[in-house]
Parts: sequence; structure tokens; C-alpha cells
Amino acid sequence: MEGGGRMPVGNSTKSAEKRVPGRPFEKGKSGNPSGRPKKDPSVTAMFKGACPDAVKLLITTMNDENVKPELRVDCAKTIINRVMGKELQPIQADVFKAEQPLTLDECFAIAEEVLHEAGGPTAP
Repeated sequence: MEGGGRMPVGNSTKSAEKRVPGRPFEKGKSGNPSGRPKKDPSVTAMFKGACPDAVKLLITTMNDENVKPELRVDCAKTIINRVMGKELQPIQADVFKAEQPLTLDECFAIAEEVLHEAGGPTAP
């Protein structure tokens, strides 16, 4: 047994020796040539048919005072996210900090300076 204790199978001796962890397929060959399997239309139709009942359950659970508040809030969030879309996730990017916002003329001056340094065209 050569090649790390593996035994080659059939007539794949050469390709079995070349394979390394993370590269189980031959170079240039896809491991999934047909792509992702298509959804079964009957399953999609079944889930679409269940949507009205699911919405009613969310609303009923949200309005039921005997249900834990956490679950009621989760139902409310699910309804809001579906109707309004999920809230934007803030990101922090300290790319440029200015004491005060730049004027349009200052922006043009900076852009012109950058273009000049790069050897690009300048304004007349």
C-alpha cells in the first residue's frame, strides 16, 4: 500500500495517488456536474398552501396572553420581518473622519488632487 496507506481502487491508480485532502476530484472536473437539484414543485405548492395557516398561528400565538412573552415577541418579530423586511445591520467603517462635513468644492479639490497624483486628467 503506497500513498499514505490507501489502496487504489480499480484502474484509478494514477488519480488516487494525486488526490490530496481538500481536492477529492480530478482537476477541472466538478464534483456536482448537474448542479443543485431542482426543487420538487409539489413540495413548494404544499408549503405555499400551508402559509395562511402558519400566518394565523403566528398571529394567534402573538395575541395569546397565556403564551410566554418571549414566544409572543418572537412571533411579532417574524411577522414584522416578513412584512417590513429585516432591519438593517449597522456596520462601523472609519474610512475617513472629518471634524465637519466637506463642502462640494472641497470634495472636488480632493478628487482633483488624487487624479493629479495618479497622472489622470484634471479639470480645466
